Amino acid sequence: MSPDKVAEVIRNIRDFGISGEEGRWWRFIGWRLRPYIEQLFQKQSLSTKDTREGYEEFPVVAFADKMGA
Repeated sequence: MSPDKVAEVIRNIRDFGISGEEGRWWRFIGWRLRPYIEQLFQKQSLSTKDTREGYEEFPVVAFADKMGA
């Protein structure tokens, strides 16, 4: 990401907060997998498709300072 784009993202977060659309490489979403952990551990060739499709999504929020981010 270019320094100008980084500065723009920082400005937008400061002004408007985190919307979840700050970058194209991440989403602020998690999947409820806890009830299925044992079943998933048993799968020989586990993929991200196995842990995303068909599970309930929930928003994920993380906090950090500029140094920790």
